[in-house]
Amino acid sequence: MSLLASAIQSCPTLQELDVSLNEITSTGFQALCEALPHTSLQTLVCCKNMLGDEILSFFAQVIEGEDST
Repeated sequence: MSLLASAIQSCPTLQELDVSLNEITSTGFQALCEALPHTSLQTLVCCKNMLGDEILSFFAQVIEGEDST
């Protein structure tokens, strides 16, 4: 997921990404979340990944544009 997070930052026309059913870890999803503000992504589908409340809270902060640190 870290490699994907880096790669999407260099794909300026990518608007939708589906990472459903990939057994993403919280570390991997956090890397993806940190990359999101540097992309033009409009839709992220991440169904059926066991992410947990802490990482989903972090994700909410990212999409709301808040500083997560």
